[in-house]
Amino acid sequence: MPNKEQKIGVFGGTFDPVHEGHIGIADQVLSKGIVDQVLFVPALNPPHKDTAQASYVHRVAMLEAALSGRDKMAVSTVERHREGPCYTLHTLEALQRQYPHARLVFLMGADSLLDLPKWYRFAKILNHNDLLVVSRPGIKEQQCHQAILALPGRYAICDHKDELAIYTGEQGQCIYLFAPDRSWPVSSTSIRQQIASSHDPKELHGDVLAYIHTHHLYGA
Repeated sequence: MPNKEQKIGVFGGTFDPVHEGHIGIADQVLSKGIVDQVLFVPALNPPHKDTAQASYVHRVAMLEAALSGRDKMAVSTVERHREGPCYTLHTLEALQRQYPHARLVFLMGADSLLDLPKWYRFAKILNHNDLLVVSRPGIKEQQCHQAILALPGRYAICDHKDELAIYTGEQGQCIYLFAPDRSWPVSSTSIRQQIASSHDPKELHGDVLAYIHTHHLYGA
């Protein structure tokens, strides 16, 4: 059971399928000590994306295969029985009930940060959770800086070392702006296209690729 000092990174996405880019980001976030554990939360009905090609059950199974043996990473099926759109706010509230003594840190890309004011009740997300924003190619740090300062909560930068900038809000909440020391030029879309073309993407964990072939996912 997490204690009060623990920070849990909440990594949401369709993971259709999970690939080395997802795992690599989680590895770096953990290695920098930003969070103590990363929960991968596959989306059941993401409000901002098209429906996933693989079923929820298959995506969970692929995540479990990819994370096997990684004691600081786990899969959460908190959205499994959700009806209607799965809004981030409701997912975080459900996770907070499961981990009442932990601080939740929601992982998002810099592109999502720029769109955050359009999210469902985004101010409430900020009031009760920290954010960890991962840089994206084509989005400058200054853009992220300005976007954070424009958010409700009166955020101000309090620390900036190398690849990590930390902002704090008036209620003590934090936003971490993180630039990993490497990038993964890979997407789930390109991986699905490769599989449909009878190629085995090198960016997939071996057990995930075996699962895809066994269950004939993505045209395999």
